Amino acid sequence: MKIALSIFSVFFFFIQVSSQNLIKIDSLQKELITARDTSKVILLNNIAREYIESQPDSAIGYLEISLKKAKAINYENGLARAHSLMGYCYIIIGDYSLAEKYYNKSINLYSELGNKLKSSKYQVRKAYLYILQDNYIDAFEILNKVKETADEKTEADVNHLMAFAYHQIENFEEALNHIHLALEYYEEEDDIPQIAKCNNFIGSIYYQLNKNDIALKHYTNSLNLIKDKGLDKDYAFVVGNIGLIKESAGEYKKAIAKYQEAARILITTADKFPLANVYYNLANSYYLLNNYSESEEYYQKAKNIYSDLDDEKSIALCLLGLANLQKESHPKQALSYYIESVKIAEKHHYLSFQKEVYHDFAAFFENQQNFKQALIYHKKYLTVKDSIFNIDKEKSINNLTISYEVEKKDKKIRFLKSENELRQKTIEGQKQKFALLIILLIIIIVFAVSLSYLLISKNKILTRLVKKDKEVLNAEEKIGKNIKKINDLKVVNNEVEKDIAAKILKLMEDDKIFIQKDLSVSMFAAYCNTNPKYISQTINSVFGQQFNSFINEYRIKYACRLLMQEKYKNYTISAISEEVGFNSISTFISSFKKNTGVTPSYYIKNMNK
Repeated sequence: MKIALSIFSVFFFFIQVSSQNLIKIDSLQKELITARDTSKVILLNNIAREYIESQPDSAIGYLEISLKKAKAINYENGLARAHSLMGYCYIIIGDYSLAEKYYNKSINLYSELGNKLKSSKYQVRKAYLYILQDNYIDAFEILNKVKETADEKTEADVNHLMAFAYHQIENFEEALNHIHLALEYYEEEDDIPQIAKCNNFIGSIYYQLNKNDIALKHYTNSLNLIKDKGLDKDYAFVVGNIGLIKESAGEYKKAIAKYQEAARILITTADKFPLANVYYNLANSYYLLNNYSESEEYYQKAKNIYSDLDDEKSIALCLLGLANLQKESHPKQALSYYIESVKIAEKHHYLSFQKEVYHDFAAFFENQQNFKQALIYHKKYLTVKDSIFNIDKEKSINNLTISYEVEKKDKKIRFLKSENELRQKTIEGQKQKFALLIILLIIIIVFAVSLSYLLISKNKILTRLVKKDKEVLNAEEKIGKNIKKINDLKVVNNEVEKDIAAKILKLMEDDKIFIQKDLSVSMFAAYCNTNPKYISQTINSVFGQQFNSFINEYRIKYACRLLMQEKYKNYTISAISEEVGFNSISTFISSFKKNTGVTPSYYIKNMNK
């Protein structure tokens, strides 16, 4: 019961492959009947793409046909794409040598076609393949090379993958550094799905560091970002991660609620492995609550899915859970489960699991007064425990060695880059000497042009200043008109609307009621001691706006004022969003852009320029 399955963090962020969509596949197959030449290759690749995660063997069948067809008609783009998809198929199957072979072909084809972006993309995937094989040195070498010529998006993806690699070698400090670099770009681009995945990843790191409060904060950020965005699987993963935190804190009922929420979503997808993990964790939580009937039900559910997936290690975990459940009430059945789980553990040399099963098996025999067998399994437990300690020690040394080698190569790359830049500067200096006379002539021309440009620029600046002055005057005039409009209302509504408008202005300008989250027309009406209808009418007729636009405009203006204060300069966009009354960072970003014409990130960068 001590081992929890946590497969909720999504690291394979740069391969977007949807779950099997039977309706879409059926539609593509109908199109395939009449398709010819390049269209046929494209359709074959697209059908394979739909099959990859759920039925990789079927995907390979379609891709083999695609490769033959693409070669026959000399369709190089289709050929390159088919090779890249083949690479991913073999990653799913676990044949990494074939995966590398197909990725290399894809990279070479895209390079020959002059498509640097695609070539870099599959270099990054090849690096991911090396990480899966614990070949971190070569992975980092590829990623650093790609980074030298990458555009901003590719660089962000590289930083994301480097964070994953550092996470794998337990260099959590560097993992956090690189994921924050990636996150900075995604926030600048307002890429909500990737921002959410980064927060989920950061949360997972802090969870491993036993900093559950910080982990929960990032999981919650991720959840808020993807809620109601159609990213159901990602949402389920994050909810499952929160369940693990609740379980580790001993809040088993809350953990169960989170696991059940994740399970309801995952049941609707074709991905059975994470669903089985949720069931396993549900079984653990119910066990810790002493609800053995529910615990047994979920162990059986998890075991059935793992059996379908032929995942023996996870099957053994479920068997151990069932054995511990029944060791008191049905010792014979428990013994059967223990024996079966031991066989699997020893067959595959799962040392960490062997340690757990030997420990529990020894306790079982001791409880049954069979001290001879208890001693045998206790000795096995101690032997495996020592082996794990030695392996962990060796792993730590290897990880330190890898980190050192990576840093050394990184320094060498930076040195060579600096040396190259210096060489380029020297060449440029020599060229400048030869072109001195031409430059002198150019300087004279540039001076004349610059003088003209400065005069034109001066006029433009003056024009802009006049325009700004007009805008200020118009704003002031608009305020005057609003006040006048309040005073000039007709007899029937004069006192009512005037009174309401005055109260609205006081609440907004003096009391700053807009910073309250979930502020509604009804709440506003209560503050004004009137009904919601009059509030909406007055805001519409006097201020010419709808209620939400009126409130959000004040929030954005207040956010701009806060950002100019020294106290708030180091606040994150999310923190500023909450400070001025927004519940959702995405709503804040869209409202900010609507009211100022720029994103919050751009505004912060340029407000002091």
